[in-house]
Amino acid sequence: MTGDVDGNALTIHAIDAGLGISGARDSQGLGLGIPLIAALTDDVSFEPLSEGGTDVRMTFVIRPRRGGRAKGAAAGTYPSQPPVPGV
Repeated sequence: MTGDVDGNALTIHAIDAGLGISGARDSQGLGLGIPLIAALTDDVSFEPLSEGGTDVRMTFVIRPRRGGRAKGAAAGTYPSQPPVPGV
């Protein structure tokens, strides 16, 4: 798995050496993986590999946070979330 930032886009590239998408039809799983990836990404592609497996590329557009950059974000840390009333 590799990742790359280009401008305002983060692309994650993964090669899955499993049976591929066609093999998943016989799976006992819930079948939520691909729909979840599609819902969370801005772009996704699935390419079968000739030697088996799948080449998956997921792109996420990096959007500014509401209200600007979070304090401490430059250092890779984010302020804690405020307490949720009633919890």
